[in-house]
Amino acid sequence: MGAMMRLSGLVLLVCAVVASPDLAAHEPSCTAQSVRAVVHPPLHIEGAVHVRGSSAEPAYCRITGFIEHGTRIGIEFALPDAWNKKILFLGRGGFAGAVERPTIPSDLPVVYGAIRGYATGTTDTGHQSATVEDATWASNSAAVINHFEVGVELAANALKAIAAAYYEAVPQYAYFQGCSGGGRQGLVEAERFPDTFDGVIVGAPAWNYIHLFLDLAERAKRVIEQPEAWIPPGTLQAIDRLVMQQCDRLDGLEDGIVMDPRVCHPDLAALACKTGRDGGRCLTSAQESLLEQLLHARYATAGSGYFGLRLTGSDAGAWVSWVFGQQRPTLTDEAGTTYDTAAAKMAAGFLSYVVMNNPRYDWRRVDAEKDTAALDRRLGELLNADQTDLSRFVRRGGKLLIWHGWSDAAIPPEMSIDLYDRIFRDTHGAAAGERLEQSVRLFMVPGLEHCFGGPGLTQFDALSAMEGWVERGRAPDLLIAARGKAGEHVVTRPLCRYPQRARYRGSGSKDSADAFECRS
Repeated sequence: MGAMMRLSGLVLLVCAVVASPDLAAHEPSCTAQSVRAVVHPPLHIEGAVHVRGSSAEPAYCRITGFIEHGTRIGIEFALPDAWNKKILFLGRGGFAGAVERPTIPSDLPVVYGAIRGYATGTTDTGHQSATVEDATWASNSAAVINHFEVGVELAANALKAIAAAYYEAVPQYAYFQGCSGGGRQGLVEAERFPDTFDGVIVGAPAWNYIHLFLDLAERAKRVIEQPEAWIPPGTLQAIDRLVMQQCDRLDGLEDGIVMDPRVCHPDLAALACKTGRDGGRCLTSAQESLLEQLLHARYATAGSGYFGLRLTGSDAGAWVSWVFGQQRPTLTDEAGTTYDTAAAKMAAGFLSYVVMNNPRYDWRRVDAEKDTAALDRRLGELLNADQTDLSRFVRRGGKLLIWHGWSDAAIPPEMSIDLYDRIFRDTHGAAAGERLEQSVRLFMVPGLEHCFGGPGLTQFDALSAMEGWVERGRAPDLLIAARGKAGEHVVTRPLCRYPQRARYRGSGSKDSADAFECRS
C-alpha cells in the first residue's frame, strides 16, 4: 500500500472537474499546450495530436508522455471525441518496454479502446526495449519496481486525471484488460491496488512468476541438453493428428476441438519409429522420452505450483514457438546455443538480469526443485502476483474475469486453474462465499494458444461480458467464442464458466453454440 500512498501528488489538475457536463457544450482542446496546462510534474506531456476519424478508427486525441518515477514510465492515451465516460487500460505482455507500437499481436493498441468509446491508455512500465524478450533494463532497481509493481498504477491514475480534465467529467467506470505479463499486471492491480479498477480482465496471467520462469528454463534445458531428441514441426503435426483422432469425440462430438484436454490420455505408440530412426513423421525412443519429460516434469508434483504441458490436438504451432523452435539446437560455446525460442530467451533474460543481475550468468544452472523456495523468499513478494486474498477488491464491488487457452505452450493452462482455486481458498470474511462466486469467473478456451492464435476458439468478447457484469450485475456464466474468420466457415461454441464444460445437446447445428449446454 506504500506505493498507493505515493500516487496522490503525481497528477494535479488545475481546472475544475464537473460531475455531469453537457458534452455537446464542451469542446476539448487537443494540443500539447492545453494538456500540459492541466497536469503537473512528475507527469510530463510530450505530444498531443488530434487523429481524424476514418472508416477504420474514430476521431480521437492521442497523447504521449511519461511519468518520472526513478525511470521514465512511458504513456500513450487515446481520448475519443465520442467518449462513453469510461476508462480502459491495456496491459503489456512479456517484459513490456514498448508503448506506442506493441511488439506482440496479443497486445492491443490504444485505438482498440477508442473504437469502443473508451478513454484508453497503456504504458511501457518504466523502460524502453526493442522486444518484449529484453530484460537488460532490470539492472536498474527503480525500473524493476516500476515494471513489477507501480508502473501500471501510476499510468492508470494519470489516464483518469487527464480524462477528467479533458472531458470535464469524472469517468464512471474503469476497466483493465491484458494477457500474459499483462494479465499479471491486472492481478497486481486487483491484489495491491483494489480501488483502481471496477473490472479486471486477465488472459493467461503470468501470476506465479518465479515458478513460470523456472519452468520455462527447465523446459528449454531439456531440449538443449538432448538435441538428438528434438522434435521437428512435421512430427508435431503428426502428433496433433493422432491426438485429435483419439480424443476429439470424448466431449460428445467429433468436431476438431478437444474441449478439455485433461480427459485426453493419448497413446502415441502408433507414431513410434519402427526402425528406431527418425523418419520425420514418427517418434524415436529419445523423442518419446523428451516428450514424457515435458508432459510430466519431475518437479511438477501435486501442490508444487508447477504443471507439465498437455497434448490438446492443437499444439504444433505453439510448441514450435515455445518449446522446440524451428531447428535442432546446437551448442556454440559454454553458454551459447542456436536454440532461440521465446521461452529460452525470456528465461535467460529473467535469470541473468532480474535474478542475478549478471549478463554472463549461465541460466542453465537453475534447478526448479532446489531453487524455487529460495527465490520465492527473496523475490516473491514483488514478482509474484500471488496475494490471492481478494477481500478488499471484492468488498468494493470489483469483478475479475480470468481466461486461458488450453493449447498454451508458454504458460501451463492449469496455472490459471490453480490461481482460481487459491482465490476461493484464501479470500475470507464478508467477501467469501456467494459474494465471491459473483465476483470471480474463469473460462478455459479450447484450441487457443498463448493469448492469441491457434486452430481452436480464438475469438470472444470478454470486455462486453465485463461491462454487463459491472454495470448491470450480469455475472457471465458463458462467453460465446468462434473459430474461423469472416468469409470462411465459422463455428461457435460456448466457453463455460469453470468448472463446467460445453456438451452437445444431441440436436441442432453442430456449428452453433446454441446446440451446446454447459454441464458440470
